[in-house]
Amino acid sequence: MLGFIKMLPIMLVIGLLGFGAHKFIVNEKDKRLDQLQVQVDMLNQQNVALQTAAQTNEQTIRSMESQMREQAVQVGSLTEKNSQLQAEKDQYLKIFRDHDFTKLARARPGLIEPRVNRGTADVFRQIEQDSREIQNADAQPNQ
Repeated sequence: MLGFIKMLPIMLVIGLLGFGAHKFIVNEKDKRLDQLQVQVDMLNQQNVALQTAAQTNEQTIRSMESQMREQAVQVGSLTEKNSQLQAEKDQYLKIFRDHDFTKLARARPGLIEPRVNRGTADVFRQIEQDSREIQNADAQPNQ
């Protein structure tokens, strides 16, 4: 028993050292766990922000695709209208190629001059109207 009493202080020192080491290691692990939890929270917040940004990007892409389709329809409409106007222009130019208006105007100025003046005025009015339509189309905001 005397040996046990002599060993008691050494066992107590070893026990205290073991307890101190245990406390130190557990505290370090707890600190690391706290750091990891903070990191997890931060990464979760970043994940939410990225998901929100991805949704916004998806909506923007859908909106742009819709606008692209609308523009394609408008371009098709304008192309068709341009073709019609080109055909009308060609028809008018054919009239000038087929007839010698200079000779007719010299021979009968009262017959040709009013018609040409009316036709010219009509063409200028149409050009002004087309220009207004184009200007109004350009002035409309993209939706």
